[in-house]
Amino acid sequence: MAKEKINGHIYGNGPSRVLFLNHKVLQSDFVVVCNIPEPGVAKDRIAVIDTQPMAWFLNENHFPETKFWVSTRAGNFIRHKKLLDKIRIEVEWPDIHRYNNGIYCVKELLNQGYENIHLWGFDSTFSECLESPAMDKIIPRHRRP
Repeated sequence: MAKEKINGHIYGNGPSRVLFLNHKVLQSDFVVVCNIPEPGVAKDRIAVIDTQPMAWFLNENHFPETKFWVSTRAGNFIRHKKLLDKIRIEVEWPDIHRYNNGIYCVKELLNQGYENIHLWGFDSTFSECLESPAMDKIIPRHRRP
């Protein structure tokens, strides 16, 4: 019998992502972590749409066993740097202007049949908060609105 696809969780980079750490994740839940996974956060997939996190994986020589969901831009970086033997791409999305990692992941989870999708750490989608505390410590952003 196939595994039920009920709950999908998308772990973003905003301050509210820490609420996920107190959430009881069921064994049947599917967790997608955006960009560079934080230590201790269980993940089924890593989603990356920009080249900066891919460059971090390369520069740090850190290649998780977890499969990746990527944008064409990130996929091209992986191919250009000849990392296909280290970064396993499961899904590659076309680059869509103004899409963020969360939008791509929500669409993917819906396409895969998940019934409930929980967003953690997507503060900028629902408020004026543009902070990404964990990522900003690792990869400084040069462009800010």
